[in-house]
Amino acid sequence: LAEQRAVLHAANFSLGVHVLGHAVAQAARLLGDTYQIEVVEAHHQHKRDLPSGTALYLAQAAAVARGDNFQDVYADRSLQSSRETNREIGVAGMRGGQVIGDHSVHFLGALERLEFTHSATDRDVFAQGAVEVAHWLSNQPSGSYSMQDFVAAQFNTPLS
Repeated sequence: LAEQRAVLHAANFSLGVHVLGHAVAQAARLLGDTYQIEVVEAHHQHKRDLPSGTALYLAQAAAVARGDNFQDVYADRSLQSSRETNREIGVAGMRGGQVIGDHSVHFLGALERLEFTHSATDRDVFAQGAVEVAHWLSNQPSGSYSMQDFVAAQFNTPLS
């Protein structure tokens, strides 16, 4: 389809989530494996996937930025509670109440902790993002695009 039309695939259509992904990648690149990384997410009681696609996206952004194969460093904290390697990236999720979507990425050092958090306070953020992406995509040539392409275009700067 991308040979005939502009196509975009994304786990999340919130602009803020993808800016967070960029910030997480930058932090992971700068800190390397001197800090351990854990992703924690929370959603409403009816969300079926665990962990969420957004949590996996954030963990993968950190892994790629450190030069790791995501599958080699991913640790599902619902299956494994202890850390096996310093490069491991743990992902844990919670389900309950009416939480729309909270995602936090923790960089845990020996003497300090750095945390990045995104909280969706209204589901409209996803619809608004999808509409903005659709408008932008309608003006792009045929090809395959990511939310990083969209975010880079919004800020008129490459996000690499």
